[in-house]
Amino acid sequence: MMANSAVWLSASAMARTTPNVSGSPWTLLRVAMYAMAVGYRVTYEDQAKQLAELKTAIEKLKASGVSLSRPQESWVCVLQSLPKELIPQELYLGGPKWMQDNISQDNLWFNKPLTAKARELIPGTLKRD
Repeated sequence: MMANSAVWLSASAMARTTPNVSGSPWTLLRVAMYAMAVGYRVTYEDQAKQLAELKTAIEKLKASGVSLSRPQESWVCVLQSLPKELIPQELYLGGPKWMQDNISQDNLWFNKPLTAKARELIPGTLKRD
């Protein structure tokens, strides 16, 4: 991928720059879903797979009759980072884990391809093949 072909953004950065949104895990999941809805892509394939697995697992959990609000859905995802024995059995999703713990350097990264108009604004010395 060309260095100037995308806008790079972390879920934490999106949460910090969005009014009335903190960096808590439940808002990060909502921010991640919003980012994908407006054209951002998860940068790393393994994180995209984890996010898809979490979303599918939450849908299955809700289909089984468990009623969850949007913040609760996000916290259930975060719970998956705990050792299995600490997760309530009815909330264990079977394997997928939230990829960002807000303690280590792990972060959920997104990118959005630049438009043709934006690429025109890049000085020729910065363009790469």
